[in-house]
Amino acid sequence: MTIKTILQSTRPLTLGSSIAFLLTMYPLSVLAADNKPWSIEASTGIEYDSNITVQEVDVETGEGDVAGLIDFSANYEFEADEATSFDVGYSFSQSLHEDATNFDLQSHVLTALAKHKFDGFDLGVSYLYINTSLGGESFLQIHKAAPYVAFFATPALYIRADYSYTDKNLETSNDRDAQTHSLGGTAFYFTNKSKTYLMFSYRYDSLDANADHFDYNGHDAKVRYQVKFPWGDRDARFRIGGRYVKRNYDGITPSLGVARDDERVSIESMIEIPFWDSFTASLKYRYTDASSNLPSADYKESLVSFEIGFEF
Repeated sequence: MTIKTILQSTRPLTLGSSIAFLLTMYPLSVLAADNKPWSIEASTGIEYDSNITVQEVDVETGEGDVAGLIDFSANYEFEADEATSFDVGYSFSQSLHEDATNFDLQSHVLTALAKHKFDGFDLGVSYLYINTSLGGESFLQIHKAAPYVAFFATPALYIRADYSYTDKNLETSNDRDAQTHSLGGTAFYFTNKSKTYLMFSYRYDSLDANADHFDYNGHDAKVRYQVKFPWGDRDARFRIGGRYVKRNYDGITPSLGVARDDERVSIESMIEIPFWDSFTASLKYRYTDASSNLPSADYKESLVSFEIGFEF
């Protein structure tokens, strides 16, 4: 079994905090839905964002809007031998706002994973490439590589530790181009024949940007609980989780005259109900409370979405 299905179940890119979420949670190869080597998923839906924000450039509009959503992903895993496997994937995501069309976000994500099973543990390396456009203009490119080690400490407890290197390029601000070194770990505790799990993760980040006042050291912690329950001849899912992010900036922010200090708390929940063959309907909610001495990074945001998905 793998954990990838668990981690890919959250929409990868929306304007609030999801770029950061994607970088910290994907890909973690651990839990596959079934034994077939490939999977294709597609969904469409609608979301309402109470406060459109772009964290990567510290934009906070204070205005809400409705957006249509389109998502597609494909994944293929193949085995070189009994111990070595490779995984490649592609996903596409598009949001189309009713009024705030300058914030329409399109993303293309490529992933690759190589893994080798040893006696009692796995060693692997993952690669992630993200290319996004905002309002029809090229916006952000990210490369991330992460070697990792993973093992089951007990039949129910799965642990993964990794180092990652991320290179970020923003088309709109060369000062924000940055490289990040991260150390982190994730633990999954499974019960109920793996239909229920509790996840906790922590990561320490050290970001070095072109402009010194964007450099920071940060802490990122997450907790999540998910349970599957019978719904007809398939399983429905309910998930709830939270995230805490703390960033201590090194340089003096010119507009403040002091170093910037950020703290962000978010909670999220999701329920997914299967219907008619391989279709699902999902309702998701996320609330973010961002606190900062930089006014544009100090905000509250609620995001709710409804999507219809299909997978095979």
